[in-house]
Amino acid sequence: MAEAIRAAGEAGNHHFSHSDPSNLFEELAGVFAEYAEHGTGRTRHYVHDEVEAVQYGTPPGTFSTWEEFGPTPTFCSTRACTVPS
Repeated sequence: MAEAIRAAGEAGNHHFSHSDPSNLFEELAGVFAEYAEHGTGRTRHYVHDEVEAVQYGTPPGTFSTWEEFGPTPTFCSTRACTVPS
């Protein structure tokens, strides 16, 4: 990715990493909406290096597969913890 950003910068595109089609902005908006309503959603990870490549099973410079996540089982403050209903 660093090489792609450098090459894009040399070509005059200084917004490459934020406007790349792999950002999937519509899907991201859907994740925020689902999380706001239900506390659930899905996520994926950008793989930076060989260590993460082993962890996520995909080469550096790519994204992992989508993974579902559920609501946090408890919400804690300095005063108390509650379980969402």
